[in-house]
Amino acid sequence: MNPYMYIYALSVAILHRPDCKEIPLPAFAEVLPDKFMDKSVFVRLREEANLVDEGSRVPFEISKDYSASDLDEEHRVAYFREDIGVNLHHWHWHLVYPTDSPSNIVNKDRRGELFYYMHQQILARYNVERLCNKLMRTRKFNNLREPMPEAYFSKLDNVNSSKTWPARFKNATLSDVNRDNDGLRFELADLDRWRDRILEAIHTGSVSTPRGERIPLTEEKGIDILGNLMESSNLSINRKLYGELHNFGHVAISFCHDPDNRYLVNN
Repeated sequence: MNPYMYIYALSVAILHRPDCKEIPLPAFAEVLPDKFMDKSVFVRLREEANLVDEGSRVPFEISKDYSASDLDEEHRVAYFREDIGVNLHHWHWHLVYPTDSPSNIVNKDRRGELFYYMHQQILARYNVERLCNKLMRTRKFNNLREPMPEAYFSKLDNVNSSKTWPARFKNATLSDVNRDNDGLRFELADLDRWRDRILEAIHTGSVSTPRGERIPLTEEKGIDILGNLMESSNLSINRKLYGELHNFGHVAISFCHDPDNRYLVNN
């Protein structure tokens, strides 16, 4: 059994079942700490745990520079990107707002609007952190075939597969994803089409349903509709036309090291 899938399913059930309201949900970092810290931390923890004399155990700090050095200017804001609290918030978001579940769980009030607001707020705070560290604001990633200058070496290990999370090297580029073992197959051209269709909906102030009807993006409901299109969940008005730009965008970046699984890198 996949432990990550089991913990996700159990957590979603606890959060949404009325008879589980009194059950406390432990922080994800406490359940699977390997998602947040490299294995050297656990080696040191075991060493300290083996000390039995009173007062012999000493606390230790986890360096904020474990994934890179200041030779990389982008590392100045790694403390924000790697912050445990920020990443726990992201995990908790997906527990509260699963994308494909019974409608009474997915269809929460103003879900699409809150999806937009959450991402806008995180990006705004991230840009403030960048400016405080003498870095430029984030640039738009308009051309999906443009090399990504920022590299990243997480130093984390996947305990489930006993493999290290692969790195994203400097100037990596995105490619079509063809990983049948993971049930993933799409082209970058799909992302381009979905983006253009969403932009067309914004510019015209309406979206198209599968039956060809046009639904206006009103001041009251427009951002909610767009958020559900962008994510997208099963609340999308027309998932076939507008696709899954947000979800598959994440997938394309996460598999840029091995998009067609030729090197059998499954992380």
